[in-house]
This record gives sequence, structure tokens and C-alpha cells, in this order.
Amino acid sequence: EQFSDGVGYSWIDSLKEWAERRVSDEAMAAVDQRFPYDTPSTKEAYLYRELFEQHFPQKACLKSVVRWVPRTDWGCSADPSGRAQKIHDKAY
Repeated sequence: EQFSDGVGYSWIDSLKEWAERRVSDEAMAAVDQRFPYDTPSTKEAYLYRELFEQHFPQKACLKSVVRWVPRTDWGCSADPSGRAQKIHDKAY
């Protein structure tokens, strides 16, 4: 089961909307400077990374995390929730 299957689409949509409001376009333009290691590619990922580093600021913590990335043939490699998989098209 993917995250979106477990919590429902509205929760995923709310998190993405919150990230859009919270992370500015300027911050995303400089994302590689803010996070040079394992750079986030979306505002949602930026927000999660920011929250993670607030609670776990040590570099060793960051290096202990393995990011799950969906397979590219699933058509949603930038969406870790799995919501963008083609199987979920009916929900959009």
C-alpha cells in the first residue's frame, strides 16, 4: 500500500497545497544551494526536507536516510506519495 492509498487523496492534496504556500518560488530557485546533498525536486519534498533538518540537524542523520523514488516507468518519479501513478488517474 502506498501512502496515498493509506491516508486518502485529500490528505495528499492538502500537503501539496501547504507546501506550495509555504515554499516560495525563490526558495525553489535556490534549492541546490540550500540543499546541495540529495536536492529536493518539488516544493513538497523541499518542505519535508526542511522539517527533517529542523529535527535532525546533524549531517549523519541526513546520510542515514534512503529516499524512495518510484520507478520512472510508473510515470511519477517525482511524486513519492504514489498519487501520480497512472493507476490513480480516476481519482484526479
